[in-house]
Amino acid sequence: MERVLRAIFGPEWLWYPNDGSFQGKFDWVPRYLRVGPWSVGSCLFLPVLYGGTWMLRPTPLDLPVAIPQRLTFYFWVNCGMAVWGTSVLRTMVKEIGWWPFFSYTIWHWTLLTAYATATTVAAIAPGSIAGTFGVVAESLRFPAAAGNTITWFVWNFVLAPVIYKFGMYRPKDRAEFVKWLVSPLLIQVHLLNLPAVVLVIGCGGLDGGARPFNETDLWLGVADMILYSILYLFFLDRLGVHFYPVFSPRTQLSFLVYGLVPGLYVLCYYGWNDFINWMG
Repeated sequence: MERVLRAIFGPEWLWYPNDGSFQGKFDWVPRYLRVGPWSVGSCLFLPVLYGGTWMLRPTPLDLPVAIPQRLTFYFWVNCGMAVWGTSVLRTMVKEIGWWPFFSYTIWHWTLLTAYATATTVAAIAPGSIAGTFGVVAESLRFPAAAGNTITWFVWNFVLAPVIYKFGMYRPKDRAEFVKWLVSPLLIQVHLLNLPAVVLVIGCGGLDGGARPFNETDLWLGVADMILYSILYLFFLDRLGVHFYPVFSPRTQLSFLVYGLVPGLYVLCYYGWNDFINWMG
């Protein structure tokens, strides 16, 4: 098995001879997490996760449409989120570039922005257009809520402290990392994202678009997570991009980390439903 893994995920796995560090930007990640064969656990667990998710899909998919009525308070909340979210993304592209869209954080900030935009259009558009945008909005609702919730907790309480303590060795690097953490973009997408989800998705009751999530919502959230994992493991990894070293497929315990993530989506499912029902 080890020989097979080395043949498939060996040095030729990388698209560029960059030692697993795109433009040298990921030299801070330990080399054993960047290059080399994937662990047996990763190679066995991922097909089970992907195939099992497909087999467990709800049939038929059930997505009740609950959109804030036009010109109500929560209509304007969604409209404001659409404008704010788009503004953040526009500023990001102008100042940094397009590459942050490949991060889990911006991926789900974009979903939140798209959800708010779709609900706004659905509230004011006529007939079938409103219906189409309503379904799009409901499809994005739980993936946006869960993704931003996970981002808020995992980044602020796990990844950022780990990167600071174990990935930054020089005082200068640590100072620059902290400066980056408190930049306007990072504050918005890592700190204000959860309050935005609370207001846009969790509050207002059915009239405000805050219906309880069902099994279809949960499945769509896990499916969204799988789509991002495919992008991360089979595209970014081959480029030498490692936003989240803890999710490297090269450690013997990687299957435990991968198994934890769907569990986080389940926790988000029950947690958000409790909150939505409590808010009424």
